[in-house]
Amino acid sequence: MKDLVAFYVGMIVIFAIYGTFWGDHAFQGFFWNLERSLFWPKIMFRGLWEIVKTIIQYIVVAIVSLGFVAYAISRK
Repeated sequence: MKDLVAFYVGMIVIFAIYGTFWGDHAFQGFFWNLERSLFWPKIMFRGLWEIVKTIIQYIVVAIVSLGFVAYAISRK
């Protein structure tokens, strides 16, 4: 567990330094980038969330559609 916390804190520092000098928000300053770096997985895996959202939407649409089909079949 200690190693995981140390890894997470290390990534926070790396993201803060990168954001301060070379990031899209370099004009904001170190502490602003440090606060933003607390959620580095969101920054790194931004596209992953879009994929997960799309998959969830397709699953919901499929379930609702199958429910309507099952209801229509049972009414016959």
